[in-house]
Amino acid sequence: MTQPRKAGRRLLAGGAALALALTGVIASGSAAMADPGPGQLGSPESGSLTITKYAGNPTDNANDGTEQDITGLEALGGVEFTVTQVGSLEGGVCTPIDLTTTEGWNLAQTAYATTPAAIAAPYCALTSQADTTATGTGVVAFENLDLTLYLVTETDLGDNDIIQPSSPFFVTVPLPYDNAGTPDWNYDVYAYPKNVVQEAPTKVLDGAPVGLVLGAVLPWMITSAVPVLNEGALFTSVVIADELDPRLSYLTAAPNAPVVTLTKPGVPDQVLTAGTHFTYSGSQTLTLTPLGLALLDATYFGGAITWKFSTEVTTLAPVGEGLLSNDATVSFNGQPPITTEEPTVQFGDLKALKYQAGSPTAGLAGAEFDLYDGACVTPIVGTPIDSTVSAADGTIYFAGLWVASYDDIAAVNPDAARDYCLVETKAPAGFVLPTGAAAQTTVAVKAGTTAAATWDTQIANSPTEGPDLPLTGSNGTIALTVGGVALLAVALGIVLIVRRRAAQR
Repeated sequence: MTQPRKAGRRLLAGGAALALALTGVIASGSAAMADPGPGQLGSPESGSLTITKYAGNPTDNANDGTEQDITGLEALGGVEFTVTQVGSLEGGVCTPIDLTTTEGWNLAQTAYATTPAAIAAPYCALTSQADTTATGTGVVAFENLDLTLYLVTETDLGDNDIIQPSSPFFVTVPLPYDNAGTPDWNYDVYAYPKNVVQEAPTKVLDGAPVGLVLGAVLPWMITSAVPVLNEGALFTSVVIADELDPRLSYLTAAPNAPVVTLTKPGVPDQVLTAGTHFTYSGSQTLTLTPLGLALLDATYFGGAITWKFSTEVTTLAPVGEGLLSNDATVSFNGQPPITTEEPTVQFGDLKALKYQAGSPTAGLAGAEFDLYDGACVTPIVGTPIDSTVSAADGTIYFAGLWVASYDDIAAVNPDAARDYCLVETKAPAGFVLPTGAAAQTTVAVKAGTTAAATWDTQIANSPTEGPDLPLTGSNGTIALTVGGVALLAVALGIVLIVRRRAAQR
């Protein structure tokens, strides 16, 4: 079988016209022909069609049927192609198209003009064969083909994220082509149909949360590329479904109302209007309306669609490891949805013990604390994010504190921690309120729940000092003793004097 030579004309368009020119050259016996035409002396009795399937946006460029170098392009394996021999109805009988005749080439030329390529009267289908492209190479070869007209159809997309099949096309075996300015015949035809492959959408946390405790507002953004469809194809549906963690609540009111935008380099951004360009279902599924689809068809193909929205952390129960994970799916034209990576947010709690100095088991109630984001500094700056009072058993507790966020759950660091600063603002009754740095405690909050009977930190308070009271004993006791002895001596003297006087009478 003669190998084709490189050239530069279209695979499908203009083949029949060139074939007629070649017929004229054959009739004159021109030596410019490298390969004889069908039915000519020395011509092959069969040919082949090799299909290489790869991902890419459709273009107006066409191959002339010769082998091409597609190094670096993404080959798509597992795609099924069906090659159907095309005949013509003659007297109600489907008859193979004879490419050894001018009439046969005229029929081929007319078939080329059919858009989209399909078999319809006066054409008919003869034998068909199907095969799938190989994994890694995206190649499938159909050997020992009769020399006639064929319709090539993509009949199974396999497991690829393909938005739409490549357009069906007609091809003749052999295929006339321009070989460096010389008309020639190609009996081993190569075709390179592209597929529009849906790029994986993304879902990310769009900035820092608003608030760092339970009730925090998390801003999200889903982004999906808008594919370029085959020529003449239109968008029939675009559906974006967000899968929220049940502990999150979707916000719709200003200033957290969702915003949907179409973007494309060199084109002004288009903000879409709810109810006009898209609708919501269950607040978590966005579907473009016909007006929204028309914008994609007219201007924003090859661009992107973004959906920004916010959610509120309504609960963390069950906390578990403190992970809130979400993903989203995007589907174009009814094809199976493509899932984003799983962005994840880490939350944790802070549990501290307030106790009486010297008695770790004696919890103190009534101590008041402010909580600040970040490690402690003196003097403390900023505004506290939350406040609490120690419970009857001395427990100080803050639930749902922000720890970290990740674009994908696979990147989660189980040992991640975030510093917070506890500042005591009021001591329990009868205890001393520390001042300055002594009133501050930096706590590294980890994701998840602090285990029972354990504490992230423990903070002691000392009782207040009482007043100085007078004491008995020591010098006071001596003075009293001396005074008492003196008084006894005086009393004894008085008694003796009285007795003497009584004796002298």
